[in-house]
Amino acid sequence: MLCAAACASSHDPTPPTSLTKAPIIVAAMLPRVDGTDLPNLSWAIETINAAGGVADGHPIAVEYVDASADTEAVARTVAENPRYVAAIAPPGDVALATVAPIFSSAHKPIISTTSSSDEILRQFGGKGAVWRARQEDVAETELL
Repeated sequence: MLCAAACASSHDPTPPTSLTKAPIIVAAMLPRVDGTDLPNLSWAIETINAAGGVADGHPIAVEYVDASADTEAVARTVAENPRYVAAIAPPGDVALATVAPIFSSAHKPIISTTSSSDEILRQFGGKGAVWRARQEDVAETELL
């Protein structure tokens, strides 16, 4: 495994005792703030695990993977690694456009928390691998 293993850091909150199954691991190709986990992501993981996890009792765990040096190479490593069931994309439309084809070809879900590009939706919508947590620009404009 390339730099991903060396640069990875794990957020593994102590799951409730009812979560005895193996964790489902998601790679977060996100920058950390001052070397610490992102508070919103930590909160989401803790909330999911406190509610019993996912897929019949599996806790969620996130491993931060530094994709800043070579986003494309790290994306290939994460997409090919069976350890990760999904990934959180690096921030921005350009970064998502770079990694989306890699994850789509690998049939591994990637979730963007920042992209609102209509082009991404047109290119990858309905194919199952690329997910966005934000609305596209057109929908946001209509709301205004």
